[in-house]
Amino acid sequence: MRTRKAVLTILSILCLTAAAGCLFVACNNSDDCANGAVAFICVDINPSVELIVDANDVVLGISGENTDAKVMLYNEGGLVGVPLNIALNNLMSLAVSCGYLNPAANIGLSVASAKEDLSYETVKQQLVSSALKCGAAVEISSADENDVALATELDILISQNPVYADVSVQRFRLMKRAASVCSFDGSRAMPVEELIALIQTVWSETTENLDASLANATTRARYVYEGARLFAKDSLYVTYFFGKSINADNTLQSMQYRARTLYASRYVALRSAYEYLKHCRKLIDDYISNPILSEEDLRPVYGLLSPHLQMQFEEFASALQCAGSGITAKNLNSFVNTLYRTAEPNKKARIADLYKTIKTEILEVFETDEVIGNTHAVLNDILNATVDLVSANNMQDLPFTDSVTVDASIFSFINTNTLENLDASIQVLGEMTKAAYDDMKLTDGELSQIEALSDTIALRVETAQEECAEKINGYKLMAEEWFEKAKNAVMPQSKRA
Repeated sequence: MRTRKAVLTILSILCLTAAAGCLFVACNNSDDCANGAVAFICVDINPSVELIVDANDVVLGISGENTDAKVMLYNEGGLVGVPLNIALNNLMSLAVSCGYLNPAANIGLSVASAKEDLSYETVKQQLVSSALKCGAAVEISSADENDVALATELDILISQNPVYADVSVQRFRLMKRAASVCSFDGSRAMPVEELIALIQTVWSETTENLDASLANATTRARYVYEGARLFAKDSLYVTYFFGKSINADNTLQSMQYRARTLYASRYVALRSAYEYLKHCRKLIDDYISNPILSEEDLRPVYGLLSPHLQMQFEEFASALQCAGSGITAKNLNSFVNTLYRTAEPNKKARIADLYKTIKTEILEVFETDEVIGNTHAVLNDILNATVDLVSANNMQDLPFTDSVTVDASIFSFINTNTLENLDASIQVLGEMTKAAYDDMKLTDGELSQIEALSDTIALRVETAQEECAEKINGYKLMAEEWFEKAKNAVMPQSKRA
């Protein structure tokens, strides 16, 4: 089994910190759709660039789907807030300056639009005109027909669940882009403009078009803060009941408060683990959606595609790395799509078959086996760490005895060997968290008294927030430095006027 140090690194960092159906209606004019997002355009050069356009044909947002595109777009203006034709002019000029667009390139184009006069044909004409201004007589073909990676994934999905048989490649692309903020199944019948609006909200959360590494790092840093905040707040339940047990009027009352202290301790431990596992599940989903491929992974891929590649393995690996970045599944997909789009018609079927083998025998095996296998031990370590924190670390000022110590056995039911088991464990953990809260039998008066104690955690929360901001800024500076170097590698300063 191939190991993934990146996965373990991410989870190890977390381990140290987390224990803390409408009908489609086309718009005929701008009044019908106001100024909201109405079109999603995919331009695949090999840098895969996607744009969101409003009813007045103004670009609302732009994003790079693979690393090449993110590097190309980094720190570039004249692409957002301008009419589509100007944005396309600037995009083609940028692609030429970065060396991605040669004089006879084949560009893939997909247009999902809720506006009749913003169609595939109209955008195609604009794209051809923009390329000609840059000295490139490009050929435009359908990105929906030539996205062999996405089509293969959709075919596999349909074979597993026939309910998706009516989903086109174009809609599947939109559904995948909106998946982080919308139910995947629910998006199947959603009007295209609603799907595009959801994608726009996803893009708005990613600043300056930096790569997913920054987004993931920022998510982790914020989780550290949020975890610390929740833990500090929840610990007040323990503080409150333990104080009541010490100052009780009699032994019976003291025992009752000690029992409630135990319930409070269980609640803190369960909730900390519950929030952690939910967050970890999201990180696993993000990583599975775009795994990092090692040279060991890449050689079998090259072996499958080598009859169709006029390059040695070293050249093949270099073509996927983009100025030295990691080789990701999205980079591989863009490369294969370009290979497929520019192949002779009699070779396309063979390339599609080869990619299906890559997807099912290399990428799918990695997704279902290695991520879970590598994270199982780490996920269980966090549970014990959570217990240790509840029992001691953040409550060092409380003289705990064995009668109020949480035991790790409360997590004995958790199984993280598969995604299905992990999901089931998260569900049960959520139910147990609610039950532990109910067992405290908090009255309105007690809740008010506990709320009054919140000033005692203000400093701790403020410190966590400052550390979070520092971490996010550090991640941002690292990402910006990398992108600046990568941008210089493809477009020297002399061309970056």
